[in-house]
Amino acid sequence: MAPSCIIFWNEESNWSRITISSIKDPVKKYGEIYAVGDLVKATFGGKLYPGVILGIAENKTSLLEIEENIMRLQLEYDLTCLTAEELIIKLKLKDEDRQMQLPTNTTTTSSSTPKKTKQLPINTTTATTKKKQVINDDRQMQLPTNTTSSTPKKPKQLPINTTTATTKKKQVINDETITEQVAQDKIAMKSQRLKENKMRRVQASATKEIIIQDIDNCLIAMETDSDTSSEISLSGEPAVNSKGHPMVAKKHPRKTFSSTCSSCVEKTKIIEQLKEKLQEREVPTKFCRPRPGHVNPDEAIKYGMVELVDKQQIYLHKEQLVRAMTKVQKSGTTAARYLLMVFFTKQELSNGTTNEQNKNSFLLDKQIVKCIVDFCILHSENRQGMIIKAIVSKLTYNRCKANKKNKAAHVIQ
Repeated sequence: MAPSCIIFWNEESNWSRITISSIKDPVKKYGEIYAVGDLVKATFGGKLYPGVILGIAENKTSLLEIEENIMRLQLEYDLTCLTAEELIIKLKLKDEDRQMQLPTNTTTTSSSTPKKTKQLPINTTTATTKKKQVINDDRQMQLPTNTTSSTPKKPKQLPINTTTATTKKKQVINDETITEQVAQDKIAMKSQRLKENKMRRVQASATKEIIIQDIDNCLIAMETDSDTSSEISLSGEPAVNSKGHPMVAKKHPRKTFSSTCSSCVEKTKIIEQLKEKLQEREVPTKFCRPRPGHVNPDEAIKYGMVELVDKQQIYLHKEQLVRAMTKVQKSGTTAARYLLMVFFTKQELSNGTTNEQNKNSFLLDKQIVKCIVDFCILHSENRQGMIIKAIVSKLTYNRCKANKKNKAAHVIQ
């Protein structure tokens, strides 16, 4: 067994058993030994904790003795109230008391040993008595009475077996009664459930019949009302409800517009003026405003659009420009990718290129691409080559993504 020790943890005011190899501070050199009362830092549960050594033991017995002493102290005192020094002193006193009791036990053992020497002559007599017993046994083997003396020992165990058998029978009877009760309970529960289901079905059928009767009564009443209304209308009098209200509202013929009527002409003029004012006050929404790109300057002013680069006549909305400015502060390449998504649709980007020689794909507007590059160069540290490379990589990414979707659609079909 590896040498182990018992440590009192200062923070938690509790003790535990650990090996000496788990002590990390101070680390003793070869030949040096830890002593009781040393302040130590040891690992417990993967963490370092400060503590004081209460006892060290190389054997399991001595370690158990130290633990017994600590347990007795726990019964007498509260460890949270005691310091480590007080605990060590009390443990030493317990060890001294135990050592004081050890010599008394040795004297008792020594006093018991001489009696064996006195019993030596008694052993000689026991040998002679054993010989006499053997002779008597030989004589008794010849006698017929010895058979009767050996037999009555066996029936003494019979009543024990009978009692166990009776208890077993009682247990079996009790188990049978319990199973019968459980079966009866299950049958009773099933019968109750069947009764409840029947009652629910009866109630549901009764409610259905009541609803059907109500519907029939309503239909009959509607038919009678219609009959009475039709009869009244044929007679020439106005059709009346059961409550006395007229069934049909009186309609007035709509007046025709006349150009000669001065009031009609004035009203039409007022309506046209109001329509014009309403068009002026209409606020443009995201759904009706123009797309960013080549926009008429008057229309751009109307919808509050801003130029991306001065004197280029390529407009975008204010919130889009604010977002582009925030992205340019990080890097010009991210801003270029974002502006491509602003000025062009996904379909245009998936089929678009900046190379004029590629006739199979859609050629992006050169002026818009140039404005994007100029904007990113003005507001960032990136060069023209880096920004053009970012634009090309964005176009290739969109093209690959569209091709994958088309392939997946063909596979599903």
